[in-house]
Amino acid sequence: MRCHAEPVEALHKFTTVQHNYFVYILRCSDGKYYVGVTNDVDRRLAEHQEGLDPSCFTYERRPVELVLVEGYQYNQHAIDREKQLK
Repeated sequence: MRCHAEPVEALHKFTTVQHNYFVYILRCSDGKYYVGVTNDVDRRLAEHQEGLDPSCFTYERRPVELVLVEGYQYNQHAIDREKQLK
């Protein structure tokens, strides 16, 4: 049996997946957790920390700490995972 090996650079194009959507979990100052989906984790974390929306779950629970981020290629996969975690 003959084994054919591709250079690492050639395999890289097949194994690299663009993650455009992210599921994230925040630990709030009161010990509760928040699960969300975003396409920009840094921006979304800053929005939570700044408390831009008084009706947001995390508004009265700041500061928050980012404890998990998972990347997904497709929005629906990220939404499905968010629902699973909730």
